[in-house]
Amino acid sequence: MRNVVSEVVANGICIGCGVCSGVCPNANLTIGFNSYGEYNSTAGGNCLKNCELCLKICPFSEHAKNENTIATEKFSQQDGVKYNDVAGYYLQSYVGYSLVGNHRLNGASGGLVTYLLETMLNNGLINFVVSVSPTDNPDKLFNYQIFDNIEDVRNSSKSAYYPVELSDVINEILKTDGKFAVVGLPCYLKGLELAKEHNKLLKERIVMTIGLVCGQLKSTHYTKYLGYLSGVTSNLNYVCYRSKKETSSAIDYKFLCRDIDGNEGKLSFQRDIKDIWNGRWFTPISCNFCEDIFAEVADVTVMDAWLDEYVSDTKGTSILVVRNKEVDAIINDGINNNELNISLIDIDSVIRSQRNVVDIKRNQIKFRLKRLAKVNKHIWKRSTESSDISLLNKLEILIKDEMQNKSRENSFYINSGKTIDYAAFTKKMSGPTRRLKMVTFAMRICNKVRRMTRNT
Repeated sequence: MRNVVSEVVANGICIGCGVCSGVCPNANLTIGFNSYGEYNSTAGGNCLKNCELCLKICPFSEHAKNENTIATEKFSQQDGVKYNDVAGYYLQSYVGYSLVGNHRLNGASGGLVTYLLETMLNNGLINFVVSVSPTDNPDKLFNYQIFDNIEDVRNSSKSAYYPVELSDVINEILKTDGKFAVVGLPCYLKGLELAKEHNKLLKERIVMTIGLVCGQLKSTHYTKYLGYLSGVTSNLNYVCYRSKKETSSAIDYKFLCRDIDGNEGKLSFQRDIKDIWNGRWFTPISCNFCEDIFAEVADVTVMDAWLDEYVSDTKGTSILVVRNKEVDAIINDGINNNELNISLIDIDSVIRSQRNVVDIKRNQIKFRLKRLAKVNKHIWKRSTESSDISLLNKLEILIKDEMQNKSRENSFYINSGKTIDYAAFTKKMSGPTRRLKMVTFAMRICNKVRRMTRNT
């Protein structure tokens, strides 16, 4: 009998969201870390005959509805709704930040997720918030938790580049009467929307979703490696991926960590982490085949304002893509009550703010799908047209795929119980890192020449 393990996990494209495990009618699916420090589903031998529910709700299953279909059913009938091929449906798009308390200081960017959740709780629009929060467990530094108070919401306001899964909180939602808001990445919220179509309680109780723009997930070994680079060698029990202290711009945030012995470490994103992030080290393979940039099925999507006019403000600025009239009303009330410093921004600027993610998820994915087809492997996606990207861009993708695979092999080595030589691993990665820098430099020169040619 088919299930997500035979059809998705076996093809290496399970993202580990845990939605399938949370709604499996026979409790046959479980979610746990694989050898690469990524969440994956596993199955027992008790699938119900002809069930296949998990395949209908998995965000990477070819048997599930795609983002276009889900979003059309959810948003297309609203008055004043607009549509963009990249951003999906939207009512309005905004840029700015919260003026309330320490929302902006404590948040990853402009503090708008915290503002929205607090306002929804205060207004009675929701009773509970489901979001990612730090734990005191060194083996699982972050997980999804359910909150019903503002203080806990504020404590969960930081970004976490760490694997999490939804199965436990789905079980709690099914047992708890009330209205829930869920904060999540595009693929996680797609899985939830699909699950709501097959589960009446989830549909009644999950009344609001807040999406976060995502370029890639990371395994547990990403955090371990950053700890090593910062000079902290024992098991970590505290991590902050985006501290705003001592920053020269919003994009040069700091990584802070502390181990169980009290040793502390610090890294600069621009100086120490950028090459690792851009090279897709410790990134699950499924992230190579995700097309959803702007969480198209979410009621509102929040992202950093990575535009020249905003990155100089080290306190951070957010962009919102609003698809729900209740959220739009909250935003406008916040402006009128002087709780938000927000203005409208055109959708083209919104897309431009995430141009690197757009390139990966809408252009580079075509080349990756084409390469798979040459070895008779197929992943069903909306991006089916041929790839016409440049030779340099293709070289960039091949080098990044090499680094991604090498870093995942390193993760497997760690989980085999052997002592990892991080210095040797770093040296092994230096070759492709240099090659990627050369290709990136050549691409910049070509783009500059192209712009100059157009202007003459």
